[in-house]
Amino acid sequence: MINSIYGLVLSGGESSRMGSDKGLITSENKTWSQIAFEKLSVHCSKVFVSINPLQYEKYKTYFPENIILDSVSIKGPLCGLLSFYEKFPHKDVIILACDMLKITNKTLHLLYENYLKNPEKDFIIFKNDNQLEPLCGIYTSKGLKNVYENYQNNSLQNFSIKRILDPINTLFLNHSNHSELKNYNYPDY
Repeated sequence: MINSIYGLVLSGGESSRMGSDKGLITSENKTWSQIAFEKLSVHCSKVFVSINPLQYEKYKTYFPENIILDSVSIKGPLCGLLSFYEKFPHKDVIILACDMLKITNKTLHLLYENYLKNPEKDFIIFKNDNQLEPLCGIYTSKGLKNVYENYQNNSLQNFSIKRILDPINTLFLNHSNHSELKNYNYPDY
């Protein structure tokens, strides 16, 4: 369905609150990373999994040709996003955190529809009761270019994805289903 955009599963975090690698936790005989990968595969021409180099040996079994290793020297989800940009500077991308287990195809399709309707926007993300949800969103190469240049020039003041979102160039989509946008961070999920 979606041919012009790539997908990126964010699995490179430290999982410190969970106590083990969230991307490798299994539900219904699949890892959380595999579940997110399959959801994005329905909508994207190619999908990759972003991990840090220490995770490579475990993840290569599941994703032998679809790994993007963190290659920028910052922490957090922005590291995975900018590492994707380094590898594919001309591709727009839908990102999905591996721990957002309840995201539906309908929600992912809503992102894509708004991406097509709003080509002037750099980023498209959900807002849930005025809380930004940037770990399921679309990031254009044009928008990422500006962020990457700021990173290279050491002018990024903060490495939070929320902080890079320019309100003028970001489309915020209201989403009222709190459970669908939930990140599972603790063992009692």
